[in-house]
Amino acid sequence: ANGRYPPLRPDAANRKCDVCCVYKPPRTHHCSKCQQCILQYDHHCPWINNCVGFYNKKFFMLFVLYATLDVAFVCATSLDEVLVFQSDKSHKFMGVAAAL
Repeated sequence: ANGRYPPLRPDAANRKCDVCCVYKPPRTHHCSKCQQCILQYDHHCPWINNCVGFYNKKFFMLFVLYATLDVAFVCATSLDEVLVFQSDKSHKFMGVAAAL
């Protein structure tokens, strides 16, 4: 193993992708949306419009973590405005919408 690819099993048989017609290493699957064979294919993500596999799984997991933290931060900082709006019925909707 050269560090670029995961180690191969010694008993792994040579396989060929029926769609790409190229050698398919073990743990590789063909994505019907990207029309490519992806090493350690996890899934095709519509949010990033790309496949998640060996080369980008770490970055995808970081993206999910940061997106979750961002949503939690926005909800936590907006909670005060929502509570003020609920307690004071004299606010106009547009003023609260502009504050959010």
